[in-house]
Amino acid sequence: MPIPAPPAGTGSTLPPPFGPAPDDPLVAPDGVTASQFTLRWFASLPEFVRVSDAAQDWQLLRYMSLIGDQADVLEQLHERIDFTPLDEEGDATPSALVDPDTADAAWLPWLAQTVGARVDGLTTAAARVAVDAAASGWRAGSKGAIAAAARTVLTGTKSAKVFDHSDGVLAIGAAGDWDVLILTNITESPTSAEVIAAVDAAGARPAGVNLHHLAYTATWAQLAAAYPHWSERNGLTWRQIHTTGM
Repeated sequence: MPIPAPPAGTGSTLPPPFGPAPDDPLVAPDGVTASQFTLRWFASLPEFVRVSDAAQDWQLLRYMSLIGDQADVLEQLHERIDFTPLDEEGDATPSALVDPDTADAAWLPWLAQTVGARVDGLTTAAARVAVDAAASGWRAGSKGAIAAAARTVLTGTKSAKVFDHSDGVLAIGAAGDWDVLILTNITESPTSAEVIAAVDAAGARPAGVNLHHLAYTATWAQLAAAYPHWSERNGLTWRQIHTTGM
């Protein structure tokens, strides 16, 4: 049975359990499951203790793993905290644990609290978007929050634009005070009901607002070719824009 020994090059100086991990991971004896923290801890014991434990079917090593394996989890979390503040010439890149794109799924509810977002009932992907955009937090009700919530059910480029005083029927800005339109690409969109439901699920709908959704087919190039001047476009209805180039 192999006995966990000091990493190569350390001589008689054994690494303490909280010391830097060796470049090459230590190998647990056959039949024993132990973390790297536990193995480094065990390797720091005197050799006669390790030899004696090998003759006892690694009872001491197994016992140490009960504590050491838990410490290994904490050590791995600590290693993922890598952030240099701006006042220390950092680049403001967030640690992997607090970046909604890379944080563990279990951390997302905690991150959501820090920005006032709601993630209850959301998928992990939708929760990441909700935290990143804070769609249901302090930005709830803003155009950006509505668009971010709508993007959680879109595909492809996830293009989404939000217009106030618009309902998808009248000209841009010609609808009522409480009408808000979500405009998406038809090739990336589910049904209008699903888009609006995503906004409601994220808590991004402003109180009292009537949400509308329109999936468009015309490209900006087609629109520019058909109506080269903004004065021409301003008088168009959404239905005309939707059918440009068809």
